[in-house]
Amino acid sequence: MYAVQWSDESRFEMYVGDSRSRVIRKRQKAFHLDCLKRKVKFPTSVMVWGSMSAKGIGKLHFIKGTVDTNKYLQILEESLVPLMEEYLTSGEDFIFQQDGAACHTSKHSLKWLNNYSMPLLE
Repeated sequence: MYAVQWSDESRFEMYVGDSRSRVIRKRQKAFHLDCLKRKVKFPTSVMVWGSMSAKGIGKLHFIKGTVDTNKYLQILEESLVPLMEEYLTSGEDFIFQQDGAACHTSKHSLKWLNNYSMPLLE
């Protein structure tokens, strides 16, 4: 039986607008402040990477900017390698799951994963 270590990253934004929302109001209140929706051109956001398995959750990583191969490998080094060692010392088999993002499938990332003999869910 294998334990699957699921991982993903996600961006969280403040002031996310939904352009499809509808406002029902009387004509004379068209530009009343209560009827207007605030829009921000460049909303504040944060990128977060995390992982989880049946054994529990991994460490969350808050990332400045975008995730490139180097940042991704740094996250794996800090978070995934200790988890892998935990699995191996407890005698459990595990498989690492990642999506098909460019930084996950780059030659450098795949070589790094191969060097650690990281089993991947495909």
